[in-house]
Amino acid sequence: AEAKHRISSGINAEYGVAEVFRAVSAAEKAVNFDTTCCVARQTLARSQINIGELGLACTNIQKSILLNPAVKDAWEDLKEIRELLRKRNETTWALLPVETRPGIVNQRLGM
Repeated sequence: AEAKHRISSGINAEYGVAEVFRAVSAAEKAVNFDTTCCVARQTLARSQINIGELGLACTNIQKSILLNPAVKDAWEDLKEIRELLRKRNETTWALLPVETRPGIVNQRLGM
């Protein structure tokens, strides 16, 4: 539960923006050093969440899972990232004018 809260809460208030970007940089270096390290991939994914890079986070957590499917935290992270992506997409679609939303456009085109 604590890990979920940490992921979904975004940037932790006790860390500044510079520290968050240093964390991303360090995680990227760890992945570049050992591309087969599932923990490095998971750490990179978590740090990417903190800067709003959900697509990259999703890719890296999936790679982490492929490297070691037994890591339960990684599966939980994937679930959380997908939920964050779903919420972001819902918000994005809600901001679009109704006539430009995909479902409406497809109906008008007879699809």
